[in-house]
Amino acid sequence: MTAIKAKYVVLVMSTLAGLVPGVAFAQTASQPKQAATKPKSKPVEPPTESPEHKFAVERVAYLTPLCEKAEKEYNEVHQQVEDALSREYTPAVDFLLRSARSKLDIMNMSNDSLQEAKYRLEHVDDCLKVYRQTMTKKHLI
Repeated sequence: MTAIKAKYVVLVMSTLAGLVPGVAFAQTASQPKQAATKPKSKPVEPPTESPEHKFAVERVAYLTPLCEKAEKEYNEVHQQVEDALSREYTPAVDFLLRSARSKLDIMNMSNDSLQEAKYRLEHVDDCLKVYRQTMTKKHLI
């Protein structure tokens, strides 16, 4: 097929398909007119969650009750220390103070972990995008 014939075939086919603006395929008298119908569109699916984002959500969901539990335990021990100190100092108060310090350390560590997990959750999609772009540039993916 020569180049001219190929261009002509493409023009005719695109005209029949309605792809060329301003050129329409004429209907003959034997063809019934049909009302223009809108093609059915597929329902929009929600964007799928990446495995990394899912892991970050699960991590935050896991750490949140742990932080609440640690804070509750610290508040209980702290209240016991205040009650004991209001009466008089005994060796039991020493034990309560050490316990309160350890509970405070646990509470601070769990709160730090939760804040870090929330930060990672906020930025997981951006980090993943940069990672994939970098790996694509290096042709590793």
